[in-house]
Amino acid sequence: KNGQDKLRESQRAWIKFRDAEFISIENMYHQMATMYIPIRSRDRADIVKQRALQLKSYYEESNE
Repeated sequence: KNGQDKLRESQRAWIKFRDAEFISIENMYHQMATMYIPIRSRDRADIVKQRALQLKSYYEESNE
């Protein structure tokens, strides 16, 4: 497999991780007051942001 294939495979695995994390976050905040809705959203966005930064880093390293 080439690098792009491996990255696609890694991304598919990350999506499964992300979905599991989202379920965990939902379960954690499910019973809490509505003021936790923005916190839940922030936590979810942070997970995606971290991955985006990671992918950006991979891209920059591969184009050096």
